[in-house]
Amino acid sequence: MEQGSQGFVLCGGIGAGKSYVAALFHAAGVDMIEADAVGHQVLASDGACFDQVARRWPTVVVDGEIDRGALGSIVFGDNEQLQLLESITHPAIAAEIVRRIAASNAKLVGIERPFLEGLVGADLPVVLVDAPTELRMERLISRGMNTEDVLARMATQPSREEWLAAADFVIDNDRGADLDSQVARAIAWLESFVTGNG
Repeated sequence: MEQGSQGFVLCGGIGAGKSYVAALFHAAGVDMIEADAVGHQVLASDGACFDQVARRWPTVVVDGEIDRGALGSIVFGDNEQLQLLESITHPAIAAEIVRRIAASNAKLVGIERPFLEGLVGADLPVVLVDAPTELRMERLISRGMNTEDVLARMATQPSREEWLAAADFVIDNDRGADLDSQVARAIAWLESFVTGNG
């Protein structure tokens, strides 16, 4: 972890609520970069990875666009396919994230991502959005995912114990959690690294 860095990683398992927490950071003046959104960008018809992905998985191209749901149904059930997709997309995603960090004038820049390692930020502090596994499943099923899909997505991610072991700061997103105050505390903690007092 590099003292004085303006960057940090915001992560958490699927259904933990990191996108909502990222919005709270953004509302507080933190520049947030969503790795998934950058992933959408590189897979767009004019994106850096469209041609390679379309050649490798031609059945996922619908009306000239990559059907991310169809692609997900292939790669999330097959670790070899997932690794192949990541080998294509991750370098382009990382390059775009680095570009956005360099262009930012914000005191803090957060990289929101659904995994612990990879892309950029290996030596940046990790802020984890945590919630019990059962609650995460409940949230995802309420959004329309079926149990099988939820379990398949969770199986590709670290366990809750692994997330917690890697975290430098934990935001508890269990039922009734006061997220506003937790985000404020996280920002104060992160700013101590910017000033070199962390």
